[in-house]
Amino acid sequence: MTAIHGRFVRSEFLISNGAVIDAVDSSGCTTLHIAAFYGHELLSRTLLSFGADPTKKNLIGRTPLHMSCLSGFVECCRKFIHLNVDLDVQDANGKTPLHLAAYNGSIDCLDLLVSSGAKLNITDNQNRIPLHYAASQGKFNCVYTLVGIGSDVNIADVNGCIPLHLAAASDYDGKCVEYLLSHCLDPNKKDNNGYTPIHYAVLGRNEEGLQHLLKACGDKLNSGNLPKLTPLHIASYYGYNEILRMLLPLFNNTNIRDETGKTPLDLASLNGHRQCVQLLLRCGALVASHDNITQRTPVHAAAANGHLDCLEMLLDNAETPTVVDALDVNRRTPLRFAVSSGNIKCVIALLQHGANVNIADIHHHTPLFRAVYSGQFDVVEMLLGQGASVNVQDTNGKTPLHLAAQCGHDSILSMLIQNHNQDVSALLDNQGCNILHWACHRGKVECVEYLINNFNDKVWKGNPFSPIHCSTLKGNEKCLEMLLKYFGKESVNCRDQRGRTPLHIAALSNSIGCMKILLKKQSSIESRDVKGRTPLILASLNGHSQAIDLLLNAKANIKSQDKLKNTALHYACWGQHQSAALMLLQKSKENTVVNITNKQKRTPLHVAAQKGLVQVTQLLIEKGADVLAVDSQGLTPALCCAPNKNVAQCLNIILSSYPPQTGTVTHRGLKKHASVIPLTQSLSPSSTESLASQNSFICWTGNLSHHSSDSDFY
Repeated sequence: MTAIHGRFVRSEFLISNGAVIDAVDSSGCTTLHIAAFYGHELLSRTLLSFGADPTKKNLIGRTPLHMSCLSGFVECCRKFIHLNVDLDVQDANGKTPLHLAAYNGSIDCLDLLVSSGAKLNITDNQNRIPLHYAASQGKFNCVYTLVGIGSDVNIADVNGCIPLHLAAASDYDGKCVEYLLSHCLDPNKKDNNGYTPIHYAVLGRNEEGLQHLLKACGDKLNSGNLPKLTPLHIASYYGYNEILRMLLPLFNNTNIRDETGKTPLDLASLNGHRQCVQLLLRCGALVASHDNITQRTPVHAAAANGHLDCLEMLLDNAETPTVVDALDVNRRTPLRFAVSSGNIKCVIALLQHGANVNIADIHHHTPLFRAVYSGQFDVVEMLLGQGASVNVQDTNGKTPLHLAAQCGHDSILSMLIQNHNQDVSALLDNQGCNILHWACHRGKVECVEYLINNFNDKVWKGNPFSPIHCSTLKGNEKCLEMLLKYFGKESVNCRDQRGRTPLHIAALSNSIGCMKILLKKQSSIESRDVKGRTPLILASLNGHSQAIDLLLNAKANIKSQDKLKNTALHYACWGQHQSAALMLLQKSKENTVVNITNKQKRTPLHVAAQKGLVQVTQLLIEKGADVLAVDSQGLTPALCCAPNKNVAQCLNIILSSYPPQTGTVTHRGLKKHASVIPLTQSLSPSSTESLASQNSFICWTGNLSHHSSDSDFY
């Protein structure tokens, strides 16, 4: 603190009482560094008299001399020079005290360093000499001094920039640029990217510096040696209209293209620079010019970003009126972009200039699709008034009606239906889904209510995965109740192409609320799909304990088997749904379910043992599961615990080698025989399948869920 405030008397007292004179702070600075930075000459002298080290560096390699030059305190600088410190010492970035003095414009420090023998052309880590930094900060006195005493004006930094490049970007009074040009520097000198000082002047919006550069260039801007991105592009992009006015007379071609094929007019339109657009149009810029990548025109750019003034100016000055319907690489028109931007005024301007409302892009989407998707009621109304087609289908077969229902825009849906002269229930997409399917799938209650009030009949068309199935899948109780009321009591047991009823769908998706509604409406609890699965089996397959509980309370048959003879308990064990399996066992009043076998002659105990379900295995045994039951491969539940057939065979051999027992040993009421069924034949390579492949229902459990090929609903 004494160093910051220059309290040299207090510093003497502290040093006399044992203060460490070269102690450093968190940045590695000593008291002398801080005193030098704040220009405390007397304190610096006091610290030096007590032996402070003037050559000590902080964490970034700077000495007290660096610090005094950076702040511009020449007297502190003079004291360190009198101590014969190294004038050219470099910090971690390679900067000498002269670099810092030039950067800060400390002309007194710079003169002192130079007169004391500091080297002018030492480069730092960026290959910059002090002149670079003086020029980059527009410090004319330092530039004048350094150039005057022989600093090299042509040294390029790592980016290929000479001092003139840096001065052009930031010397706003133009003195440094003018002075450097007077030393015969080339105004067209390129950096590593091919950019000249003129590029830097335009980018830095340095009008004074640019005037000197343009005067030195004459007509060389049209030489063809400029990079693709010209100063004209930069000025247009940033909206520097005064600079653009200076540049335009020097370019014969105002439609010059950058590497992507964009013209200055395109860039000005993109960012809504009205004055720049006006200037470029007066100088012959073409409106119908497409770029090389997106094939968009300036009209696309203005429309996409909602720049109404620029858009109207472009349309009024276009060389051809067809530009209003110009197509980009994806066949999108300016109207399509205007609708996407949500700027209704731009939409109006394009329509007034004759924009076609029914041009479709590569996905067969017209502007109406975008307006419907984003819920722009006024734009939809306007497009319909201009003849936009409601019946147009995209590549998925969907119409704007499908999209309105899917997004839940009920007011737009109503407007579209009023403009649709056919039965909306018969309007199907590529999956056979009508608009009611989509409204139900998304759970849009208002749309569902409107649609069922406007359908012509009570028989749905298209995909048999009905709107009732859709509402159930998404757990939308309100939609489900409305649909059941509308389509009648028979609809509660309607089936999709896989034979599934809405109750099946509710069970597999764990839609408890919908399940209660369906059960109340007398949905068949034992209905089977094409694979013979009941709702209870599907709920167990997915481990939905709540659904299982509800179905069991409704007297679902726990012993029901599908076409592969699997029960709900088999599937719960196979899916490792322990809580579901325990619920099935605890709720079951008949213990015979524990010994029901599937087509592979496996009991639930076989599956539970193989899957490592300890609690389920224990409860199965307690309920009388046969521990010696043999499946079609000759495996008992114990041998199913083996990870593969070889391990099972080894286990069988070991068990078979036990000494013979007299009689039998009973355990918990079950007989354990001393011998075990030989497995050599059943586990030989010639047997039908491996242990893993015998669990054949792993192959079709993946098809039990709603993730199928039905439609993109799932």
